[in-house]
Amino acid sequence: MSHPQVHPTAVIDEDVQIGAGTRVWHFVHIGPHARIGSDCTLGQNVFVAEAVRIGDGVRIQNNVSIYQGVEIEDQVFLGPSCVFTNVSTPRAFVSRRDQFATTRVAHGASIGANATIVCGSDIGAYALVGAGAVVTRSVPAHGLMVGNPARRMGWVCRCGLRLPDGARPVCEGCREEHVIEGELCRREAPSDVPERGAQREPGSVDTFNASIDMVDLAAQNGPLMPELRAVFERVAGHGQFILGDEVAALEGDLAAYLGLRHAVAVSSGTDALLMALMALGVGVGDEVITTAFSFAATAMCIARLGARPVFVDIDAATFNLDPAAAEAAIGPRTRAILPVHLFGQPCAPEALADIAARHDLPIIEDAAQAIGARSTRGPVGALGKLACFSFFPPRIWAPSVTPAW
Repeated sequence: MSHPQVHPTAVIDEDVQIGAGTRVWHFVHIGPHARIGSDCTLGQNVFVAEAVRIGDGVRIQNNVSIYQGVEIEDQVFLGPSCVFTNVSTPRAFVSRRDQFATTRVAHGASIGANATIVCGSDIGAYALVGAGAVVTRSVPAHGLMVGNPARRMGWVCRCGLRLPDGARPVCEGCREEHVIEGELCRREAPSDVPERGAQREPGSVDTFNASIDMVDLAAQNGPLMPELRAVFERVAGHGQFILGDEVAALEGDLAAYLGLRHAVAVSSGTDALLMALMALGVGVGDEVITTAFSFAATAMCIARLGARPVFVDIDAATFNLDPAAAEAAIGPRTRAILPVHLFGQPCAPEALADIAARHDLPIIEDAAQAIGARSTRGPVGALGKLACFSFFPPRIWAPSVTPAW
């Protein structure tokens, strides 16, 4: 088991236990005597109150506060800025600490962004509370809750896909069988959806050297499995795996989405970067300004053509290339600027566009991690001269040294 990772800006009070493999990010505050399980993620600005218990494999997104009286079981997902209350009639001038009501969020449940859970309303196992919902009463296991006040609109499988109507629905994604009896839903057969999380272990909180899950591909693919299976069967049936109709459809759809005339599919994001540089005539003796913080392919493609990657520093808030540093690095051999839209965040497109215009330099966007991201100038990928995307899923990041934050 790997040690937990705690960002230097986090505040950890006395007698706190944090399990192996847990990640605690920027400006988190964990109160005294709290217990955090293994393989959890606590996003930016999370607050965990005194003596709160959080299970294994829990994902807590940014700006969530978990107050006394709230109990979080294993493998729960708490969306950004969701809210828990701990008293039903709060007053700033009346102390009601002896009236805190217990709220339990059971194994595998998910609560959407900006949802509110009124104290005393338990959330059943694998229930799904929609974004913005206001839960005023307990939610049954597998219940799908939306609205204000939240009402049950259906049932969801353990994999997260909504179940069909009927007394014995079968999930269209993972094929798990369920039985519905009135306001109760239960699984009929064991699931082939793998459990996550391990036995909770307290551990050290000062070591970063750990593998970090960047994305849960099984959870993402689960709701899409019926559509994915249909596509797999179609391609396997016609056997045209290279330059087939599906590739042409992808090119057309992506060009339309970006508002461009052309999109060309190639074998990888690395080849896309290489071809973009070649199309602009970058070669021996040229310089291309790029970020010092990216996947190796960004710089490797420049070097492969005999050009020199000129690394500039990043913005500490976004980890993206610093536009001011990029402009300061422009010299007589500069042929292009190659920013990376890292972690889905657009890399200062307005500032970079102004710099490129002033110096008559093309921008090649490395948008491998940013398909779908947008800025005030439009979608990422339509901001510069050329742009490169990738469908490679970065499942884990395994740093070998403690980074300088």
